Amino acid sequence: MKIKWTDFSNRRKVTLDNFKHMDYQEYSRWCAARGVEPVSLELFPKAEKIKKIENIEEVILQVGNIEPEPITEIELEEISEPIYTQKGLSKMKKAEVQYLCDQLGAEYTGSHTKRQLVQKILSLNI
Repeated sequence: MKIKWTDFSNRRKVTLDNFKHMDYQEYSRWCAARGVEPVSLELFPKAEKIKKIENIEEVILQVGNIEPEPITEIELEEISEPIYTQKGLSKMKKAEVQYLCDQLGAEYTGSHTKRQLVQKILSLNI
């Protein structure tokens, strides 16, 4: 016994818009695998077709003519927010925080807790 599509879609919060990327045959197979009666072909939304670029050579020439803007160096004084935050560091594992301490040159021992390591990194004002 197959379940009607309307009952299935209401219960599972699934709409036909979720199947725009499929054709009707794929959608029918998807429904058959789940024991659902698919909607008729007339009600099924057509797959959106990708626009084909006819003159790819023109597009390449247009892209090739674009000059990139020069990249300027950002001074460290302009950055007002620290790279590492309390929230971000607290989500890391202790081993990751220890590795970060090693990279930043913060001294610690094996008895330091993760919270203490986070405070050491934050005290560096990086």
